[in-house]
Amino acid sequence: MPTMMNTNLDEIADGIFQISTFMPYVGERGFTINQFLIRADEPLLFHLGPRRLFENMTEFAGRVTKLSRIRFLAFSHVEADECGALPQWLKVVRRDAEVVMGDVAANWTASELTDAPVTALRNGYLLELGDKRVRWKATPHVLHGWDAGMLLEETTNTLMCADVFTQLGERPPMTDSADIVEWALEAEDVMHSTAITPSLPATLLELAEMRPDTLAVMHGASFNGDCRDALHALSEAYLHRLENSMP
Repeated sequence: MPTMMNTNLDEIADGIFQISTFMPYVGERGFTINQFLIRADEPLLFHLGPRRLFENMTEFAGRVTKLSRIRFLAFSHVEADECGALPQWLKVVRRDAEVVMGDVAANWTASELTDAPVTALRNGYLLELGDKRVRWKATPHVLHGWDAGMLLEETTNTLMCADVFTQLGERPPMTDSADIVEWALEAEDVMHSTAITPSLPATLLELAEMRPDTLAVMHGASFNGDCRDALHALSEAYLHRLENSMP
């Protein structure tokens, strides 16, 4: 595993912990991968990370709860940083742990990923964790995967928004700055990872109308400013880019 990594553990909402690992050797400015562990009666981990970060991730997750208590392993879409470490996690969590993914990923990919029990979430599905609960929001192609989706933890109104608002470089664990929109557009100019389709602005507006209080961002700083306004601004920016790309 590469050295020179900086990992932080922060509680970004009541009972929701962000494990944030900054890797300065990725790209010209470095890159952050975040996992989110919901401490609940039935704990859930969202984003499982790549295999090379597994030992690092378990060290910090173990500060929040015993790994053997984790009940659900969840991710937005099938990609190395989302579920690369799934086999390793299944060796340390509860024996009856379930893998949680959207129904598209479950129908098309689950059998190739794992033999463990899979909970397939359709859009709007509510998963009870005891004193916490998460609702699945299917977001196909937002930002890229057909199988993409997000989780809203309803007791704290925290939207785990996956790759939306991805940022480059080292950021604080949490920000309330409206600059998060410009940071996301800057990252898109470098990475070109977004599927800029007519459904993108509309999906971002749907997320805005969920009125989250916190955005748990997978890459970069999470956000506790005006989430609705930030999502509206990002939607408008991508709509402008889409219109400018039309012949």
